[in-house]
Amino acid sequence: MEQDGKILLSVLVTKEEYCEAAAMKKEKLRSHIRPLLYGAGAVLILMGAAGIFFGRLIYLSIPAAVCLVIAGIALACYDGLIAPILDRAAAAREFAEKEDLHFATTYIFEDGSVRIKNGRVEGEIPLSLLTRWSEGPTLFTMEIGRELGMAIPKRLLLPEQTRTLQAMLETHAGSVKIN
Repeated sequence: MEQDGKILLSVLVTKEEYCEAAAMKKEKLRSHIRPLLYGAGAVLILMGAAGIFFGRLIYLSIPAAVCLVIAGIALACYDGLIAPILDRAAAAREFAEKEDLHFATTYIFEDGSVRIKNGRVEGEIPLSLLTRWSEGPTLFTMEIGRELGMAIPKRLLLPEQTRTLQAMLETHAGSVKIN
């Protein structure tokens, strides 16, 4: 519901929504090292292949060369196969640990601040205090330090409310956005 530039929401985030959004956020944070992983994997694969075919000339045994190839394949596949599984597992553990995600929470977003009320927390927080926030395809996530996290499912927002919330976050906490 939106009134006079305010967005009123009552939110209960599911574990699946949170895990998907957290995994996507970690993938965004890891995106700058992706070329390094692929490059290191390719180098190890090439060194291993050279060891398999020319091992005697470069003093590399076949078992050591095979280990280099396996390590290179693991590095090359890390970001696409291994990391998403680890990210979802970490997000599930984080969801279980963060009690504030288990409560139905009322959020009232006004220009520059958010009022929060649930069974554990009640108060008003300026959006400028956000330490990080991100927008995924299904969820807005916002964090204030290590203890307080907010997750707003987009399924609860109308398109104009989504744009209003984006504008508020960009205006008051744009510098801490995870792209």
